[in-house]
Amino acid sequence: MVLAAAAIAISWRWPFVGDEGILHYIVFLLGKGYRPYADIKDVNLPGSYLLDWLVMHGLGADAVGEHLYDLLLCVIAGTAAVWSVWPDRRRAIAALSAMLLFVIVHLQDGLMEIGQRDLAMAVLALCGYAFIVRQWGRPSQRVFVFYTILGMISCIKPTLLVLAMMPWLVPELRTWFRRSVLRGALIASAGFAIAPALMVLWLCSRHALGAFVQCFEDIEGMHTAIAHRGMGSVLYLALSPGREVFLIGFACILMARLPWTTERRLLAVGVAAGLVSCLVQGKGLPYHRYTFLMFALLLLFEGFLQLTQMEGWREKAGLACMVLLTLKLAPVSLWRIDHFDRAAPFEEALSRQLVLDGATPQQSIQCLDTFAGCDNTLYRMRRVQSTGFLYDCYLTMPGSLHREHYRKEFLQALEHTSPRIIVVTDQPCFIQHQGYRWLTDWGAMGAYLNGNYRLATDWHTTKTMRWGSRAETPPAFRIYIHR
Repeated sequence: MVLAAAAIAISWRWPFVGDEGILHYIVFLLGKGYRPYADIKDVNLPGSYLLDWLVMHGLGADAVGEHLYDLLLCVIAGTAAVWSVWPDRRRAIAALSAMLLFVIVHLQDGLMEIGQRDLAMAVLALCGYAFIVRQWGRPSQRVFVFYTILGMISCIKPTLLVLAMMPWLVPELRTWFRRSVLRGALIASAGFAIAPALMVLWLCSRHALGAFVQCFEDIEGMHTAIAHRGMGSVLYLALSPGREVFLIGFACILMARLPWTTERRLLAVGVAAGLVSCLVQGKGLPYHRYTFLMFALLLLFEGFLQLTQMEGWREKAGLACMVLLTLKLAPVSLWRIDHFDRAAPFEEALSRQLVLDGATPQQSIQCLDTFAGCDNTLYRMRRVQSTGFLYDCYLTMPGSLHREHYRKEFLQALEHTSPRIIVVTDQPCFIQHQGYRWLTDWGAMGAYLNGNYRLATDWHTTKTMRWGSRAETPPAFRIYIHR
């Protein structure tokens, strides 16, 4: 608990960067009258926008609000884990220990992972697990609440649908389902449909339902192909850190032939659902494994606790695995957390340079960037981008009909809005320091810049920063000003 508190205290000074900054910016643009999926080209589902809207209006629209949100998610996860086994104090301590270790591992993943969507999904999944494993209410109520939560998760990302089998592993709920299959299916379907129905109603209220469908037809395939990894690579990354201890711990539990109680079966489904989610997303990013990691730690600590209550080698193995897993993850993770940089050099330099180059609040700006930090900078400055094209990934990836259509739409939007300033980074679509060759390779864009804009600033730095597992040089940027 002390190590987790120390990790949280250190992380409180981190700047607000990464995907959540982009989502905050999208919510900011929606508040300025942009229509989702029609004016803003994005593959995130409306559930992601709702979470960020709640954070921005309930906890704060800056770094403090995001850290409060991340802390709130961790507190909810710990509460759900303890409640699922209460009043057994030993099991509650084991569950709490697992969640505290998860918090430390989550923070050691780096600055970019604070408040991530997959963390919210993992916490919701754990709450759903707690509702059905506890003897709470009538079976119909537990089923309805569980599938309502699953519907909410699916409105963020539909990658945890494997969890739908959880109620069938609870004997009481399985018996209830079998008594009236039709009634059970209707109650489960009604619960699951609430969040998607509200999502559709919101899209209709913004006159964006058709744009939502069209947007996903145009860019979902391109998004899936970005930075896609093979199955082996994704599974290897999902088990980090501490993959050796994970494997040893699971092996000890299997060799000890512990009984497969209802709780252990449900946790195993959570582990499987988390792995499937990692594989479906296919990018091996640290936050993609949060559901797997949360349920795996609970399953392991539950098993280790039971081993320590047995005799012979099982007792020693359980205690050794628990200590080894904690010592393997906690001190190293805390060291990494303490050595992350607390500055955002790209965002600070860009915001400063835009002011020096004469950017006024009335002048329009367009970013050609995905995650280097241009959109985050505009959000910091509360500046509205000239178009709703927020990602350069779909402009720079290998050729396809969808890419050419996206490029054509983007150029048309540029010609229509004629932004005063265009910011280009040297990090197109997750490829670090590729330079600006892609502008030359894309002849139409290069001709548009050369014919209408002049290069005002070419910024780069050799100073490295550490926001994750390794030190990196911040991306460079160029500022072009309309002639």
